Amino acid sequence: QMELLSWNVECLDDRGGQGTFALRMLEVARVVAAERPAAVLLQEVNRPALDILAAQELLGSQYEVVVPEDPSFPYYVAMLLHKEQLRRVGKSVAVDYPGSLSGRQLLAQGVERADGRGAPLLLATAHLESDESMDQERRRQFMRSMRHLQRAVGRPLPGAAPGAQ
Repeated sequence: QMELLSWNVECLDDRGGQGTFALRMLEVARVVAAERPAAVLLQEVNRPALDILAAQELLGSQYEVVVPEDPSFPYYVAMLLHKEQLRRVGKSVAVDYPGSLSGRQLLAQGVERADGRGAPLLLATAHLESDESMDQERRRQFMRSMRHLQRAVGRPLPGAAPGAQ
């Protein structure tokens, strides 16, 4: 059994004014620390948010941060991997979506359980276009993600469209 947490932390959302950003990130850190998931899959995260979450006093002593090598926008996807529960297998891979107007992408990372039990896993997180007018682009992004994941694991994924390659 492995617990995962996926969270769109909406770092560019300024609800409540500038002062609430740090409080929101502290609340994310509190929930993650209380739940202790093996991995946290983040969307709409930015460097200031990761600086808060990865602080040694918060999650940095327990979680390794995985981010795209060179994000093209100020917010992106990221992962937090629990150091006692998971080990990275290989390098992370970021798959850009060429039609994205907002630098959206998929981030995938191979992992294995730190105790050596079970087969390696491929974890992935993505942030697809969300605007209603971007429906067709969102579908292309989803299919691009599925093709990448299918190639990465070497066989069709459950739920993949027939012939998706």
